[in-house]
Amino acid sequence: MGDGTLKAFASGLLIVPGLVSSALGAVLLIPAVRQFLWQRLQSRLNIRTASYGAAHGRNEGVIDGEFTEVDTRAPQVGGAANENSVWRQHPQDDQK
Repeated sequence: MGDGTLKAFASGLLIVPGLVSSALGAVLLIPAVRQFLWQRLQSRLNIRTASYGAAHGRNEGVIDGEFTEVDTRAPQVGGAANENSVWRQHPQDDQK
């Protein structure tokens, strides 16, 4: 990923008019220079990775998740209601 980013940056420098920018872009096209710069940048960057799918060694039959109990008997307006909620629907409101 870093190599491709540096190649794109080098291409941009080659497009921008000017001797210095063109020279830097040409130098960045050298693989050894890109590798050296990427190693220097990695020590200063906070790189995080994410993976999707089943990991090796895990039980694929287990699904981790969270739940919330909902009282289906409580009158609701919009979302879950409780006795202290200002959005609780009062029984006399149903008769209107």
